[in-house]
Amino acid sequence: GMGLVLPESWPCGTSLTVAGVTGDPQRAALLLARHDAATENMEGFGLALAAHRKGIALLEVRTVSNPVGVRDKTRWNFRLALDSLESILPTLTGAAA
Repeated sequence: GMGLVLPESWPCGTSLTVAGVTGDPQRAALLLARHDAATENMEGFGLALAAHRKGIALLEVRTVSNPVGVRDKTRWNFRLALDSLESILPTLTGAAA
């Protein structure tokens, strides 16, 4: 490995790169069954590819506001995602909590 590790208590999983967000539960279920991905994203692939080509270690950390396929924004929880990000920043930056 390249020496990048996260605390064992942090949940982790595979993220599926998609060209557009999954807008319905049936498609989300199909993608989960096919790829066993914990999340989907559209932003990480370019950086991951560039890092891979240059032999640079990359670890993508995300906080999640909503499940794949849920387009009802009233069911999204941005506050939880942002609070989670705030709580892990000291670990990511090496700063004291």
